[in-house]
Amino acid sequence: MKKIYILIFIISFVLSQGVGLAQEVSKAVSEMTKEELSQFSYQDLLNLSLEDLMVVANKFGLSADEIMEYFLNKDVTSASKRAEKSLNSPLSTTVLSRDEILNSGATSIPEALRLVPGMIVREKTNGNYDVHIRGNDNMPPKGMFVYSENSISLIMIDGRPVYNYAFGGTFWESLPVDLNDIERIEVIRGPSSALYGPNAVSGAINLITRTVENKKIHTDGQLQMGTNNSKILNGGVSFGMGEKLKVRLSGNYSHFDRFEKEFYVFDYNKKYSAEEMSTLRLPTGLLAEEGFDKVFPNPELALEKYAGNAFIRYDASKDIGIDLSFGAQKSDIISSTLGNNSLSIVGRESSTQYADIRIKAYGFHFQSNYMYGEQDLQRTYTGFHVQPQVLNNTLEYEQTFGSLVIRPGISLQKSIYNDEKWVDISTNSGYLNGSQTLTSIAYFLRADYKLFEKLRLIAAIRGDKYNKPEVTKVTYQFISSYDIDENNVIRAGYSRANRGAFMADTYANYYWKVVPGYYTMHYEGNQNMDLPTMDMFELGYRTKILKNILFEIEAFHSEMKNFIFYTPDAMTMDFDFAPIKNGLAPNQAPSRIQSHGQYQNLDLKSVQNGITANLSIAVNTQLNFRVFGTIQKTKISNFYERTIWDDFSYLQNACAAQYMGDLMKIAGGDFSPIPQTSDIKSYSINYTTFRDSSKTSMTHKSTPSFYGGLVIDYSFKKKLNVNSSFYFYTEQTMLHNKINDIGRYSDAYINNQAAYKPELFKEVYTMEPKVIINLKVSYKFWKDNSIFINARNLMNDTKKEFAFMDQVKGLYLAGINFNF
Repeated sequence: MKKIYILIFIISFVLSQGVGLAQEVSKAVSEMTKEELSQFSYQDLLNLSLEDLMVVANKFGLSADEIMEYFLNKDVTSASKRAEKSLNSPLSTTVLSRDEILNSGATSIPEALRLVPGMIVREKTNGNYDVHIRGNDNMPPKGMFVYSENSISLIMIDGRPVYNYAFGGTFWESLPVDLNDIERIEVIRGPSSALYGPNAVSGAINLITRTVENKKIHTDGQLQMGTNNSKILNGGVSFGMGEKLKVRLSGNYSHFDRFEKEFYVFDYNKKYSAEEMSTLRLPTGLLAEEGFDKVFPNPELALEKYAGNAFIRYDASKDIGIDLSFGAQKSDIISSTLGNNSLSIVGRESSTQYADIRIKAYGFHFQSNYMYGEQDLQRTYTGFHVQPQVLNNTLEYEQTFGSLVIRPGISLQKSIYNDEKWVDISTNSGYLNGSQTLTSIAYFLRADYKLFEKLRLIAAIRGDKYNKPEVTKVTYQFISSYDIDENNVIRAGYSRANRGAFMADTYANYYWKVVPGYYTMHYEGNQNMDLPTMDMFELGYRTKILKNILFEIEAFHSEMKNFIFYTPDAMTMDFDFAPIKNGLAPNQAPSRIQSHGQYQNLDLKSVQNGITANLSIAVNTQLNFRVFGTIQKTKISNFYERTIWDDFSYLQNACAAQYMGDLMKIAGGDFSPIPQTSDIKSYSINYTTFRDSSKTSMTHKSTPSFYGGLVIDYSFKKKLNVNSSFYFYTEQTMLHNKINDIGRYSDAYINNQAAYKPELFKEVYTMEPKVIINLKVSYKFWKDNSIFINARNLMNDTKKEFAFMDQVKGLYLAGINFNF
């Protein structure tokens, strides 16, 4: 695999060496055709002299003010699947251009999303991010870390879903593309399943890759290095073969070391070095049998990734176009745990390949893609190594009848996960114990009608038939927008979206050896659950206050239900009666414990109300800035306060009470409880009604009540660019089921239980408010080649951004951008 990535880099380098001979001398702007000028970016326009800028304006029939709008009102396709200006987009959308991303100095795709309104982005370990659209994170509260992952936003690359169907969500490090491959990022806030299918519940993010502009050989890339052994290398080469075939090859490599070198252990409420971890016994779960050194071969590593891609475009005719892309990636990270482990962090490895084809012909749009490979989702513990295979097929047809545009379509999604290569199926040592399949077949229709040139009515409906659960779920969107005039648009919409099933929720049959040979916990899936669903009503207003000022505001109300949670429901405890039979004191502890739990729907309901505002100003051709922010409140009702550990304790106490009852009978002279044919007697308890009590309503504080950012971009004399960005959020608190287990194995408890104070070990972890300041200064020393310095978290604010993860410190880099 590694040879493939290296080969792509070598090809890029070799071809770039010929650029100086093969590439023609750049034309003067006055000699360029309109088609050539149309490929200019906003940054290209900024670099033109006033005379050349007027040449461009005259050829396109634009004024200088209208050229300014080029930056403010970009084209967007994801919101309606048709190209249109963002001012007229029917949904809450933001388009992040390539220039904005590169100027910002963002080191990865998830970090770049801090430039988008409505995005909550927290850094876990160096280079590893937690990303949410409008929140609903850590839901339900007091759950496992996996419930803090964003499993309700759909991430796509050129319309291809990149989703983890094992536990839900996106493994950002496993994306094969990097920032140098991205032309723009389109973000839709709010339910979008009617457009894109399951999992686009809180929104969708579409990463649009770069297109090859002409048949000339072009090489570009970036190299930067900095503190914490940080290294980022991106490179690509593009060229044409005739007028119809165009090719781009790219490769990327990233490496980040952790800011901390220690490991937090819940059971002891303490951090330990790698050397200490090698000999430490973990009471509530042992590391994989290989030992600490094997599962954490490089405890200082936060992220390492390398990938290669090929993009091929073939224009068969004016009406037929084919896009083919394929590539591979390999990644290794240390990030947050998925389950109830003793450690807050685990290792994760991915090695995957993909192929994607898109065909547009005479109004038909067909896309088919396939991803396969290996993923060790939680290398720290056995049972999580899987082989995923994911297939997506979509066929749509667009037809226009005057002011009416309709777009019917069908799609098939199929994911297969198999773990039999790495586990002993006979002992249920894997989460799946074999090959499992999830499918959905969908039929959908979208209609877009413009009435009286002012009022736009949009309706979309989609039905997904799932194999697990065996249901058909209908999602929809109804949107209307009204053009007050050419500079002011109001809109309103109502949407419903649902999440799909996951492998763990559906097929889990995992026997977790909490304490091998003594305590086993059975995780069981459920194939008949309701799928999580969100309904949202939204109002929006966009206005071009002046030619160079764009303001937008959106208010939203959303309700989400059918949350899925792992819930304890049974326990069996074995007690050894041999001492009693031999006239000795009875055992006080069981000889074996086995508990059971199953994934179930909760009555929990989440209600969000919020407002997002965004102001963009292009002061002149040198200076522009954006400021944006979101104020929101999330309330939950029917919240069951007890954690799974509370429930397991209840079950354990109930079994122990049965045993103690038998001991009292024996002490009173009744020897009937003593087993005759065996020394071992089992005590069992079923617990199915516990969620009907101890429910409450509360404000959900895991999602910040205020978050947003500020971006200032300044260019001086076409050479110097200074970009400063600010990202901020208010205080957040996480309720986590492992927290109230902290201290149970502490020295204070073991050595002197009478002095142990459980209130010292709170169930709340608070993330303090934080302002992250970034700065990138770049200088063009020759044509489009530049050197730069890049400071992430310039002021070195060390506050943690995610519970029980590493401190996040400043990252300082220097590098070079090259374009030939």
